[in-house]
Amino acid sequence: MNKLINIGNDNLSIDNEIFTGDNFEDFLRSLPPMSQEEVLRIKKSTISILSKCVAPKFKEPSYDKNTGLVIGYIQSGKTMSFTSLIALASDNGYKIVIVLAGTTTILLNQTIDRLTEDLSNKNEYVIIPESGMDKVSKISNILKNEVRERIIILPILKQWQHIEKLNELFISNKIKPLLSRLGVLIIDDEADQASLNGLARRNYKLSKKKKISDIVNDDEKNVSEYTTTYNRISTLKELLPNHSYIQYTATPQANLLLDQRDILRPTWCEILEPGNKYTGGLRFFNNKKDLIIEIDKENVKDVEEPEMPESLRHAYRFFLLESAILSYDYKGIKRIKDKVEMTSMMLHADRLIQVNDIYLRWLKNYNNNIYIDLKSKEYEVLQRFKEIYNELKINLKDYFEDYPKFEQVLEKILYYVLEEIEFWFVAGKNDNEVKWKRFSHHVLIGGQKLDRGFTVKNLIVTYMPRTTKSKSNADTIEQRCRFFGYKKDYIEACKVYLPQESINEFEEYVDFEKKLRSYLKTYTIDEFYDNGRLMNFGLLNPTSLNKIPGELIKNNFRNFNYFQPDFENRVHNDNIIINFLKGLKRVGVLQPTNDLKNSSDNKHILFESKIEQIKKILKKIKFNSSREQVSKLQFLSILDELDHNKKAWVIQIANERDKNGGRPRSLKIDGRIKSLASNYPPYFGDRDLMINTKDLFNFNQLYNNEPIIQIHKIKILPNEAYPANLKKLSGTSINVIATVMPNKNTSTSFISVNYD
Repeated sequence: MNKLINIGNDNLSIDNEIFTGDNFEDFLRSLPPMSQEEVLRIKKSTISILSKCVAPKFKEPSYDKNTGLVIGYIQSGKTMSFTSLIALASDNGYKIVIVLAGTTTILLNQTIDRLTEDLSNKNEYVIIPESGMDKVSKISNILKNEVRERIIILPILKQWQHIEKLNELFISNKIKPLLSRLGVLIIDDEADQASLNGLARRNYKLSKKKKISDIVNDDEKNVSEYTTTYNRISTLKELLPNHSYIQYTATPQANLLLDQRDILRPTWCEILEPGNKYTGGLRFFNNKKDLIIEIDKENVKDVEEPEMPESLRHAYRFFLLESAILSYDYKGIKRIKDKVEMTSMMLHADRLIQVNDIYLRWLKNYNNNIYIDLKSKEYEVLQRFKEIYNELKINLKDYFEDYPKFEQVLEKILYYVLEEIEFWFVAGKNDNEVKWKRFSHHVLIGGQKLDRGFTVKNLIVTYMPRTTKSKSNADTIEQRCRFFGYKKDYIEACKVYLPQESINEFEEYVDFEKKLRSYLKTYTIDEFYDNGRLMNFGLLNPTSLNKIPGELIKNNFRNFNYFQPDFENRVHNDNIIINFLKGLKRVGVLQPTNDLKNSSDNKHILFESKIEQIKKILKKIKFNSSREQVSKLQFLSILDELDHNKKAWVIQIANERDKNGGRPRSLKIDGRIKSLASNYPPYFGDRDLMINTKDLFNFNQLYNNEPIIQIHKIKILPNEAYPANLKKLSGTSINVIATVMPNKNTSTSFISVNYD
């Protein structure tokens, strides 16, 4: 029986009446055991997503499209969410759902298996993988069949050749006439991978070149270019007059940084909440870090005869012991926690196949040696196992009423675990599918194929020595977190081996993810765009620079920074600054301890203020330059993280020079100031005022790591080399705002993109 759910939203072009019928309810009942609260959460999010999509059917030929972004956590159930969406779509009359199911056959088969298992009613669902012209008659007949109305699910590889075949199907005379009255759902799984235009930055840089003579590469003389998969997706969207393109990902940075003209730029957003048993970054990278074991960086490829690291031996012993404890019963000992029927270890060493092959050989040889050593009761080997056993006896004490003896656990390793282990090399061109049901314990070794979208079942030990020489991309390193997932029942048994560099990067991403999700839950995606798309990163780039159609702007404001002057808003901004200074409490005059001939240049008025006052004035200051707008938003966000009632200092620089128009300064050819701060005398430079300088009246002793705002009045020097637009600025006086945020005040860095 259908139930009508109304999700009101005046911005949508449909009436938003969503029916929860038998198919959706059957799907919810088929879910693994979970609380009523979790089921309601899935139900609510699915209804919310579908309510934002185009209508399933139209009485007249129509043209209605939108793009949405659905953000989950790594390994948290995004596939469950879009499967739930398909079930609800079938209740509401949708006829076609396309699923772009990853870039490898492993991921495609993984998705098809899930869809086939969860949507098994053949009277309601038709799953047709890798569709092309050979399926046109079948699909046409299903669409026209009014007796047996079924929803068609088309999972395909996210590769341009496969999308092109699908496009040919929609161009066909049998399908095309039906599309003008049908709403189609396109689900893009891992939507920040392969789908986006990898030439976006190249196109942006080309657009900034003013003359054809500036372009040295003949290929660049074409206008915008697009990666092939993006191009085919664009064609697919053009062929479907009514559709919603729904992007699923756990790492949405690239999608959120798309130019407003990009056809894949999301216009709405949904944040998925994980189930109660999910353990992600907040658990693994909390203050305790009890699940993380630090290892040294490993450089195998540059060593002639590399030796197996002791840390890898330790990780493998850990895996064997935990597998024996988690997966087997012990005679006469009552188990408190349920057994984990299967366990896995993942080794993610390098992107190079030959390096991963070295690790595979190491582990296989070590596995054989362990069997021999345990059989012969080699004392040194037994002691190393005993050390880990004693640690596990403490950490996993709640798994049994009486903990198994060491000899009993070794017996399980020798006669059960070692006989049930299989090694899988998930690397290279071949898609080596893991046969999970054939063995009880699995060891997976590989590189990129063990990244995005790949599910490692019951993963308890992860060994990842891989680091990058240059700055890492946040989405790339986060997608390696296959150790996240629904592990609450045995989370104490999970261990992740990482170099300190990687630990720092993961910690930064977890903090960023928490703030981004909180913002997008509170505000609309349009408000995120309007707020400069700020992202907190210091160690990491948000994504591959190739995907960013603009200039990456990064600020941490820990040292001296200043906003470039805006001459078009000069009068407005100067009035704001003058009135601001009049309302402040004057403390005194900062001047050096030694008398100087040019003392007027080194006398500055010190004012006391509050962070809240600083924020108010900055919000009133106007910048036409999008770069300065972004920098202002970044600085305001830094201040937002501080106590609004906290003290701040304002310094009016060289105020005695104001009567002559200010300090003389030159401009660069692009209109930016060549250099603002004075460093004379060296012990009393502008950049270090109050922080690292002594002044005549010891005002520096009042300073306690508060933010500092400096007001510099400057006068533009004439220069015959200036272009005409700058020559007219000669002699103009203008106030410039500089900022100083000491290291102790904030560890935050903000990244934004300037698209101009």
